Amino acid sequence: KEMKEAAPPGTQEGTKPMFCIRLTLLGMADSGKTSLINSWVNNACPTTYVPTEDPELYYRATRIPCPGDEENPMTVLVELEDTYSWSRSGGEDGYGQPYDAAT
Repeated sequence: KEMKEAAPPGTQEGTKPMFCIRLTLLGMADSGKTSLINSWVNNACPTTYVPTEDPELYYRATRIPCPGDEENPMTVLVELEDTYSWSRSGGEDGYGQPYDAAT
């Protein structure tokens, strides 16, 4: 009998595993972070400005070229975190420390 390699958990036999990429958008208030996310995830752009009160997660599955196998693209799940402006917190993080976007 020929032994077959088991498919990784969460995949069907004969399919490639799905990878997840997480992106966090940072920027000043009213810079268009939510509009940018909505235009890519939902193919729509909000027409009214509503400040983001709490961080929110958006998801979209997409296909990208597979390294080493350009003929067969791989599916990745992109998780986008929409954040509120760091200036809204008075320049401090959740621990009361000065916020530095470079770190």
